[in-house]
Amino acid sequence: YGLNVAQILLTYDSFTNRLTYLNLRNSISTLLSYGVIPIINENDPICVHEIEATLGDNDKLSAMVASKMEADLLILFTDIDGLYDKNPKRHDDAVLLRTVEEITPTIESYGGNPTSMKGVGGMRTKIEAAKICNMSGCYMVIANSNVNKGIRRILDGEEIGTLFLTNQFVLKNRIRWIILARSSGTIVVDDGAKEALTKRMSLLPSGVLDIAGTFDRGDIVKLECDGFVFGKGITDYTSEELKAIKGKQTNEIADILGYKNYDHVVQKDNIGLFK
Repeated sequence: YGLNVAQILLTYDSFTNRLTYLNLRNSISTLLSYGVIPIINENDPICVHEIEATLGDNDKLSAMVASKMEADLLILFTDIDGLYDKNPKRHDDAVLLRTVEEITPTIESYGGNPTSMKGVGGMRTKIEAAKICNMSGCYMVIANSNVNKGIRRILDGEEIGTLFLTNQFVLKNRIRWIILARSSGTIVVDDGAKEALTKRMSLLPSGVLDIAGTFDRGDIVKLECDGFVFGKGITDYTSEELKAIKGKQTNEIADILGYKNYDHVVQKDNIGLFK
């Protein structure tokens, strides 16, 4: 067809390290400016186990790249016509959803177990990909790969497959990176701390109940309350330091550690909350 293409192989560091995150974005933008079509895949020989453990499959990988590039639309092709309210291969009365305005627990339940026999990416992983697109201001369509000229017809606005609408509130690039990046551990907080974080306040040591994993200052950690992970953030204290100061007041930090770098554990501008 006379088209120029370039292959880009990713490791998880492409999303976790802020510098490589930005470099990848610039590389893809440069290729597109020259009319080159990027073909993006996992660097299997280096990180197949790591990628599978953290990204899941190409559904999530494609959504993360779409988010990184601030794409307007992501199209995921599969072997069924879109998202149904039940498995259409087992239920003749399954209803195809044409539009999903919000990804609710009910919508998530429609994912069930993977339905596609091709690869590991079933509806569950596609819904996870839709969540990433939703917070990034990117529309997403799930459609049947057997549809003739499917891409062109979708771009022309034809009702094909299932369209996931986007959230009007789009996260800033830095917060989006924090949410998408791999976490090194978990900070468990109490209800009061969680409420404070939802009001755009910093996490203080007094609100920390427990710590899981080993992490250093500047690492990304999950934020958990009542067994539910509700966000991520960049910690300003190590896991060992937090074990010593958890539940304490800020004026006690210096007495316990012998120093105090910050009053907060995670600064409010370094917190990304899940919807």
